[in-house]
Amino acid sequence: LRHCTNAPEVLNIMKKYEMDEDTKNDLDKNNHQMMLDIVDEDMNDWEDFIRDVDIHTIKLKMKYKRPRPYEVSEEIRSMTDTDDSPSFPSGHAIEAYALAKVLAEEHPEKEEELFNMAEAIALSRVLMGSHYPSDIETGEEVGLLIADAYLDRDINKSWEYILKEWIDCSSCGKGKKTRPCGRTDASYGLGLLYF
Repeated sequence: LRHCTNAPEVLNIMKKYEMDEDTKNDLDKNNHQMMLDIVDEDMNDWEDFIRDVDIHTIKLKMKYKRPRPYEVSEEIRSMTDTDDSPSFPSGHAIEAYALAKVLAEEHPEKEEELFNMAEAIALSRVLMGSHYPSDIETGEEVGLLIADAYLDRDINKSWEYILKEWIDCSSCGKGKKTRPCGRTDASYGLGLLYF
């Protein structure tokens, strides 16, 4: 993934969709509060959840170390100061979709609005030149997996179990692609997916 970059695709999306600067800024810096406002929840009640999501997000980002679009194309400029980590997967997308699913469980009447907001948050990251579409697509998948694990709350399951099909097992030398090799300890060396 380090070299799977498609700056032209990012540029096409940036040209195709318009979003005013105030909206981009809100989706970038007030994203958690915008999600919580939909269901009238207090940020203090969700800080631990968001922090837990962020821990796993940064571990994945550091594992894959994909450069951001503006790092590989002179035609793209960063529009934010919230993109100081690797590109893959999108942390904003992970958080938005994890929050959308968990909050929708408690507020089913707001599910469509929550997922529309999550989609806007994720798309804004491409429009700002901070992410590739695959970053936000994978961010959605990971966010929903995290939400499923959180909602399941089965203490016999771990994050490793929930995400085992997604973790790169190339560390054991059984392949060059991102695919599971069957080892249950495939990601132990990097300390991934532990609480």
